[in-house]
Amino acid sequence: MRARDTVEGAGESLAEFVAALRQLRQLAGRPTYEQMSEGGPYSGSALCRAQAGRRVPTWGVTSAFVRACGGDGDWWFEQYQKLIDALQTGQRVEFTPQNPHGFPGLHVPLWALAPRQIRGITEFSWYMKMIWRQSGLTFTEIAARTAEPGIAAAIDKPGGIAISTLSDLCNPKCTRIPTWRTLCGFLMAVGVSLDAVWQWERLLIELATGREKAAQGKPSLPVDVDESAVMSA
Repeated sequence: MRARDTVEGAGESLAEFVAALRQLRQLAGRPTYEQMSEGGPYSGSALCRAQAGRRVPTWGVTSAFVRACGGDGDWWFEQYQKLIDALQTGQRVEFTPQNPHGFPGLHVPLWALAPRQIRGITEFSWYMKMIWRQSGLTFTEIAARTAEPGIAAAIDKPGGIAISTLSDLCNPKCTRIPTWRTLCGFLMAVGVSLDAVWQWERLLIELATGREKAAQGKPSLPVDVDESAVMSA
């Protein structure tokens, strides 16, 4: 199916659709369109136009965009079909799925989408806030988990992490860079695997000290931590 111009009555549906595409890219860490096009059949400019909202993209371009951002292809294909129906009938369609992770067409937990680069503490805190919301836990519950033996031993903090500290971690208005203990304790408490924790810790190091030092560093968590004990905490 070729890309087509928007039609009267379907403009709102197209706006909803491309807004969901933009959100998917945001959750994937805002990769550049050149990065998204690597190894694929479409150029970065074609992928950029897919979420511009001026024309309906082909399914091929939409599918490449979704794959590059870690999206759920099956869900997005259903939404694309709804969009085409809207073009034909002029009826508005809202793209608001009941997704187990709470985000449009995203089939993996948000914490697994550690971005390639963090542009500042505000963006880093935004990710932490979204991970917190996705967990469904209160700060009180998370603080209690960080004080349990598995996590407390891993972050070398017997008393766990204070509720106020967790709140600051997830507050984009807070400009203070968190400690690795706070970050790692929080992530493990909400169920993040150790491999993913290390990826996020590396981003924190890059944010605090620069990419060169981070590339030479090693994870702060001990390699012999019993992950099953941590995850059960």
